[in-house]
Amino acid sequence: MEVVVVVVVVVGLNLALPHGRNSEKSPCFGLSSGATIPANTKHGPRFEVFRNGTFVIKNIQLQDRGQYLCTAQNRFGSDRMVITLAVQTEAPKIQPPKSTEIAVYLGKSVTLDCLASGKPPAQTSWILPDKTFVRDAGTLYTILSPMSLKGAYKCIASNAAGADTITYHLHVAALPPSISEGAMDSVIIPPVTAKLGEPAKLSCEATGEPTPRIIWISPRTDVIPASSDKFQIMDGGILAIKKVTLASEGIYTCVARNSAGDDVKNIKVEAEPQEPFINGMKGKSTTKVLGVSYQTAHLLQNFTSLNNSLLPQDSMLFTFCTPSAYCLFVYFWQNYH
Repeated sequence: MEVVVVVVVVVGLNLALPHGRNSEKSPCFGLSSGATIPANTKHGPRFEVFRNGTFVIKNIQLQDRGQYLCTAQNRFGSDRMVITLAVQTEAPKIQPPKSTEIAVYLGKSVTLDCLASGKPPAQTSWILPDKTFVRDAGTLYTILSPMSLKGAYKCIASNAAGADTITYHLHVAALPPSISEGAMDSVIIPPVTAKLGEPAKLSCEATGEPTPRIIWISPRTDVIPASSDKFQIMDGGILAIKKVTLASEGIYTCVARNSAGDDVKNIKVEAEPQEPFINGMKGKSTTKVLGVSYQTAHLLQNFTSLNNSLLPQDSMLFTFCTPSAYCLFVYFWQNYH
């Protein structure tokens, strides 16, 4: 008597098929490929028949589908069982993204998703804009985005049951520079913080993609080097004037530049002059003539000693003598306020 059984198994699972009982001779299984496996025997890493006749297939694959014949016999006769194995598969299906149109700023990175389901599990590969084929790239593909890599990126997910594809269109963009409003059109250097002979700093903060490069141009239209005896360009595009002089006055131009364009700001620098001062003291002064006297030369020493004792503090004595031995004595007194 022959028994026919149909078994449906999902790909990737294990299958155990029990055998009938009451047989004097151990049963055996015939594979769809034509090979025979006796009881208590293995056939490769995935097929095995136990002593009791149970047939085990590990990690079912699509190619395992087909008919399997189990035979058993004793002194009264023989029996057969035909097992038709159907392997259930699922073609790959890529999870659709929010958008396949991707815009990224020049110089940044981007991650493209290729999440696929399927039975057996799908293998993913990518075709790049330059037609390069990347195998087994996984579900995420990270790229840099120079202008040469813009274009179509195609992901292919495939298994034994079929394939699915998705194509991303990568658009590479650039953001022109923009200098912040902190860089005003006219800046007067305060004499308190930037007196003649003291340092001063001019700011020029800019944004953009890629990050802009800052260039400074002097009032004489020369490009200022990163470091010199007069200037230093610091982090963040700050221009440091090491020592302010009258020659430092003029319009300084800050240029922020990247591959998308330029932005320009002009900064006017004025060095406020310092008022003069006498004897190391700053401020207005009043000078008074306290006395004028003509004396002969032989009275000069006595007159000077006498009048010095009568002079106010911070006064000065000037003496002018003629060849005829007459001298002019002038006293000055300064009041600072």
